Amino acid sequence: VMRYTELGQMSWKHALAFGIGFGAVESLALGAQSLATTVAALAAPAVVPLPPETIAQLNNPLYGLTAITERFFAVLLHTFSNLLIIYGARTRQARWFWLAFAYKTGIDTIAAFAQVQGLVTFPGLWASEAFVVLWGVVGWLGIRWLRPRWPADGEDTPDGPGEAAPLPSAG
Repeated sequence: VMRYTELGQMSWKHALAFGIGFGAVESLALGAQSLATTVAALAAPAVVPLPPETIAQLNNPLYGLTAITERFFAVLLHTFSNLLIIYGARTRQARWFWLAFAYKTGIDTIAAFAQVQGLVTFPGLWASEAFVVLWGVVGWLGIRWLRPRWPADGEDTPDGPGEAAPLPSAG
């Protein structure tokens, strides 16, 4: 789709904004889901009973910090992955799509492993978050690496990428 539409021809600024927006929308959706669950548990504790270990975790600020840490670095992950896909469409090189696919599959594999192994204890959560942080740092470095390689096609304008209209001459 990106190859045959304007999405695949985005300027750096638009592609970066798209990637950040992609990650931010996912973060907001997951945050809303978590908020709804928490409100339901607080509003009707008899309907949504919480085991004592969950209540203890919720009272630990470092436990709550795991979600914030994950979402921050997930935005970097999504941004880099989206930039790779758009870059691949712009340069007509499929390897960048496959790199984005492998990059996202790597972190998804770690997340699935953590779920299957039941890493929900405090040390287990931070161990899995360490991988998210590592992947996010790779994403941040990847964004910085990709920026100077982005194909130039003029500066961004209010109407989108392309050459800016010349200013009228005074005279």
